[in-house]
Amino acid sequence: MKQNLLILLLFLTLSIKAQELQNTQKRFQGLYAGASFGIQNIFGGAFIDDLDLLAQKSGFVFELLGGYRLQLLDRRFVLGAEYLYGFSNGDMNIRDPRYSFVVNYRNDHQIGLSLNLGYAFGESRDYLAYFMIGQGRRNFDISFMDLIGASHVQKDQQNFDRFGLGFEANISQQISTRVNASKIFVDYGELKVSQDVEDKLDVNLALIFQL
Repeated sequence: MKQNLLILLLFLTLSIKAQELQNTQKRFQGLYAGASFGIQNIFGGAFIDDLDLLAQKSGFVFELLGGYRLQLLDRRFVLGAEYLYGFSNGDMNIRDPRYSFVVNYRNDHQIGLSLNLGYAFGESRDYLAYFMIGQGRRNFDISFMDLIGASHVQKDQQNFDRFGLGFEANISQQISTRVNASKIFVDYGELKVSQDVEDKLDVNLALIFQL
C-alpha cells in the first residue's frame, strides 16, 4: 500500500511538472487580451468642392486589444490574429486655403485588425519578434461654416493599411510587455486631395495577459 501511494504521488508530481513545463514552453499560445498606448499618425479628410481637404497630426492613442495565437514548429513560429479598439486624441482643425474658413475634424475612436507572424527565441521561448500587417479605420465628424455663414456637417471614414515590426517579452508566465513600430499606407486612387499623407512612424507600448 505504501509503495502504491509513493508511485501515485510520483506520478502526480511528474504530471504537474509536465503541465507546468508545457505552459512555460508555450508562452504565446492561445487567447490573450491587453492594453496599449502610444503616438500614432492621425489624418482625416473633408470633401469640399471636389477636393478632399486633409488634416494630419501625431496624436496619443489608447487601445484595448484581444487575439489568438498558435505556436508551431517546435514552438518557434507564432501565428496570430488581433483586434484593436482605440480611443484617440484625434481632433484637428485646418483652414481651407481657397476660402479661408476653418474646418473642424472630431474623432474619438478607431478600430483595427492585424495578422502577426513571429519567431519565438530564448531557452524557454519567452521572447517574440514579429511582423505585423493589418487594416484600420477612423471615423470623423466634420463641420465648417462657409463664407455666407451656412453651417455644414459631414461624416468621413478614413481606412488605411498598416505594417510594422514588434518585440514582446515575458515578465511572468501569463504577462508580457510589447513594443512595436509601424507605418500606414493609404490609397486615394484618382480622388483629388489637398496633400499627400505625410509618412510618420507609429510607436506603441502594450501590456499583454495570456488567458
